[in-house]
Amino acid sequence: MCENILSLLIPESLAGYFKENVIEGRLLRINAAEAHLIFLQYFQYLNKIVPSPCTACNELVVGIGNIINVFQSFYLFTDVFRKLEYLGGAGIINICYCLNSVDLPLSGNIDIDKYKLYFSDTGLLISLLDEEAQEDLRANKNLGVYKGAIYENMVADALNKEGYSLYYYKKQNSTLEEDFFIRTAKSLVPLEVKSKDGRAKSLRTLIDSANYPDIRFGIKLSANNIGHEKKIYSFPYFCTFLLKRFIKKFNPIEEQD
Repeated sequence: MCENILSLLIPESLAGYFKENVIEGRLLRINAAEAHLIFLQYFQYLNKIVPSPCTACNELVVGIGNIINVFQSFYLFTDVFRKLEYLGGAGIINICYCLNSVDLPLSGNIDIDKYKLYFSDTGLLISLLDEEAQEDLRANKNLGVYKGAIYENMVADALNKEGYSLYYYKKQNSTLEEDFFIRTAKSLVPLEVKSKDGRAKSLRTLIDSANYPDIRFGIKLSANNIGHEKKIYSFPYFCTFLLKRFIKKFNPIEEQD
C-alpha cells in the first residue's frame, strides 16, 4: 500500500481512526455502522482525488468493497452477537452453543449461529414470570411447563460456575437433542436433564449408536437419587456443582480398556 494513501484517499478526520482501527489489524473494534461510513467516504474520496491509483490502491479498493458487503450482510448478526457477549461477560446470561457434530474436540466444533441462552441466576428467570406463577413456584406447586426450563437453567448455571463451557446438540430433521456435553480425558459425555420420570431417549440413542464412538457413557440429572444402569449414571440435579470433582476422580468401567 502507498505510504501516503491514508492522507490522499480519505478525510484527515477519518485517517487517524482508520489507521488506528483498520490498518493495524484491529478491525473488529469498530462498530459495524462506523466501519460502513468510513468505507463509503473512502470510496467517494478515491473517485475524486486519485484518477489513476497504484496497483496496491486498486487491490485495496477491491478489498474494501468486499468488506462493505460483509458488514452489510452481517450487521444485524454482529450487533446481536456483541450484545450477547456483553451480557455473558457481565455475568447476566450463559451462552450454550450448538455442536456441529457429536465429536471431540468440543470448542472447535460449534456453530456460532445456533445457541441457547440461560440466565446466570435462576431467580432472574423466575422474575420474568407472572406474579401468580411466581407464587406457585415459591409454594412448590403447579410447576407445569416451567419445571423443565427451571431445572435446565439451574444445571446450566452450575456447569458454568464449575468452569465448563456450555454445548448442546440438536440433529436436523430429527427428535435427537441433548441438553449439555462435557468430557473426560478419554470420552465425550452427554448430559440430559429430566424434569419428569421416564427414559432419557436421546441419551440412550447417543450411547448405544455406533455413530458416536467418542461417547462411552452418559449422565442423567433429575430429581431422583443416585444410580447406574446400562452406561447411564444418574444424579440429583442439585449435585451438578460437584460434577467436575466427580469426573476428575471417576474411573468408569466403560473407559477401562
